[in-house]
Amino acid sequence: MNDSDVLNGDINAQLAKKLSVALQAAELGVWEWDLAADRFTYSARAKEIFGFAPDVEVTRERILEVMHPEDHLRAKEQAAQSMDPKNKQRLPYRYRIRRADSGEVRWIHAFGEPIFRETDGTPVAVGFIGTIQDVTSEVEAKERLEYQEARLRLAIEASGMAVWEIDLATETVTHSPELNRLCGFSPDARPTLAEFRSRYAPGERERLEKIGAEARSRGETKVATEIHHIWPDRTEKWLSLRAQLAPGEKNYGGRIIGVLIDVTEQKQREQHQALLLSELKHRIKNSFAVTQAVISQSLRGDEISAASRAKLFARLQALASAHDEIVKGAWESASLKSVIGRARSTFEGNFDARVHVEGNDAVLPPRAALAFSLVLHELFTNAIKYGSLSKDGGSIRIDLETHTNSPSYLSFVWSEHDGPVVSEPVHTGFGTRLLDRLLSAELDAGVTRRFDPAGFVCQIRVPLEKLAVSAPPEI
Repeated sequence: MNDSDVLNGDINAQLAKKLSVALQAAELGVWEWDLAADRFTYSARAKEIFGFAPDVEVTRERILEVMHPEDHLRAKEQAAQSMDPKNKQRLPYRYRIRRADSGEVRWIHAFGEPIFRETDGTPVAVGFIGTIQDVTSEVEAKERLEYQEARLRLAIEASGMAVWEIDLATETVTHSPELNRLCGFSPDARPTLAEFRSRYAPGERERLEKIGAEARSRGETKVATEIHHIWPDRTEKWLSLRAQLAPGEKNYGGRIIGVLIDVTEQKQREQHQALLLSELKHRIKNSFAVTQAVISQSLRGDEISAASRAKLFARLQALASAHDEIVKGAWESASLKSVIGRARSTFEGNFDARVHVEGNDAVLPPRAALAFSLVLHELFTNAIKYGSLSKDGGSIRIDLETHTNSPSYLSFVWSEHDGPVVSEPVHTGFGTRLLDRLLSAELDAGVTRRFDPAGFVCQIRVPLEKLAVSAPPEI
């Protein structure tokens, strides 16, 4: 053996060592197939991947036993293509196995290179050498991702939502059929950002830019609003917009991602409801005006005193004001504190600083709001005429408290302070009798009055079940 042979031997040994390290690092198994003898040679790692014992002899039968039945044909076709000398393309392929030791299904990534020898001038495949790798984790991760994407896609399609992305630096839009549909383009169109913006109603672009500038000035990365579209065919659309900076983006001029949802039907319902409520408000005002005129004409002359007439008209005005508050709230509810504030403001004189409301607010259904409006009108009227508001320095405290323990109820306590000395009246007035009947009939409420010398006190307890907000009336 000469020096050249020794050098070549050292080089081959180094290459073999490097190859061994590379195979170990990549967790690759090596296999060989002698076609003439139909004999297989598997490396230790290859046997481990298949679940074969280290000392077992690997045969065609054992390989077919562990290979998934549905993948037999694929592996056979791949081998046949590789043995064709005209086929110069060598591609890896994947198949499933059931490990020989545990029966666990695993995915195998395989690559084989045929070895050819010429026989009578024709190349003939005499063997294979290749590698195998367990890629189960990769395949399962891909399947999970595809499953999640399919669920997301289904959710998006079911909700009528479109996910979008814009690169503001290049004004590039990531298109989708859903986005095109919501903005009035054909599913396969690729409209530009300018074309999307051309669908905005007049003034919408400026409004959106202002919203974005205000969000940036506050250091916010998210925006939520509605966009009004008017398409070339005059179709009107309202889209709910949710947008934010893409993950990893710090530059407001970079990538923005978001969703669009068609809320046109909801918007149209809101507009129709607003129109109906406006008409209802108009009709109510007309009804009160007619009622007031009829009463005024019916009670002409000396049939009723001017004071009684004024009191009657004041009660009608209180009822009208309560209706205004309810209509403004879309006939759904009214805040008790707002009802108190409106009742207080109907009287001449600045009583704001002398009326103190304590406790948590309550939401009243329409019928309860009307009842409390009339109650408050009577209470304020009596306080201004005879009670604490008739004297400088006098005040009123209103305590609101919701009791949720059984029985659950809303407590409303009116107490007057630093006013003239009061005493229980000899006769019960019409206003008191009316309110007692109204509170009992409408709200099943209990009313307690105390005419303490220090000031009048009225407590009203309303069962919470009577304050459940119901649906608006049909118009």
